[in-house]
Amino acid sequence: YFMRCPALERGSPEGSAAVAWIDSEATGFASDGKYTYDVKADLKWVVAAIRGANLAKEPWKSNAYFCGILPPDLYNDLVDYFPPSRFFNKDSRANAGQVGRQDADKRHKCSVFDILNVKSRASVAAMVKQWPKFARAQKVWKRAVSILFSNEVRNELFSKFGVRKRALTRDFRIQNDHNGFGIGVHPDNHKKILTLQFYLPTRKNPAETVYTYGTCLHTKEQHQRRDKSTGYSVCERKMAYLPNTAYAFPVTRGSYHSVERARSQGPRLTFMLNWYSHVMDGAVPAHNSLLSKIFG
Repeated sequence: YFMRCPALERGSPEGSAAVAWIDSEATGFASDGKYTYDVKADLKWVVAAIRGANLAKEPWKSNAYFCGILPPDLYNDLVDYFPPSRFFNKDSRANAGQVGRQDADKRHKCSVFDILNVKSRASVAAMVKQWPKFARAQKVWKRAVSILFSNEVRNELFSKFGVRKRALTRDFRIQNDHNGFGIGVHPDNHKKILTLQFYLPTRKNPAETVYTYGTCLHTKEQHQRRDKSTGYSVCERKMAYLPNTAYAFPVTRGSYHSVERARSQGPRLTFMLNWYSHVMDGAVPAHNSLLSKIFG
């Protein structure tokens, strides 16, 4: 039922210290504040994690759960430099009449480019007053974009899932789900080609969120039997909400999934990448001239 990395479950006999890709002390920042990393080594790590994951065929074709998908220092830095709640906007789809979206205003999100596109000294200084970690956060999220928006990662994902559609646009969303947030069973917008979501649990999350905060996958029959007022249904498979994990699947008419309503268990921190076959609001071009613009 659960898609998980057994050695990472809290209280497991192995303990997280036995897992090479979890190191609570790892960081890219030196004592003098300099941020260093090796893009080639990062790419090699992420591509290997994608390639090595099992390709699941149930409850629909196809999906994958990735363990240790990010280098440990990058994962830790993303958690430590995750934007504060005041940096986000509420999901504009809240209460729009769509079944299962009644609580969407509990989801707060922003684009990674809301962080990276702040460039002038005056603008950065103004942001630092609101978020003291902002200057460092820019370095961390810039590193994440350089890896995850790379051709190497996209090609590995598309190859793994047999995706042949050409991506025209893509987005990189950072999300903070508050208590009460949930989404009913849905297959996603048909203009979306593939989705990749990363989990970032924190010390504020009690142990049970491993089993409650992950994404549910559903059969067609479960979608048909969903509660018509809330959009919820029984899960067929469920992702465990564990550190340094992610999942991905190509979007089809039958890629039914949902998110259980969060109830007083701390924030549900995630970030998500999507590739689209159409021009979408808030998305950016799916070619890497964008990266050249950001990184000079």
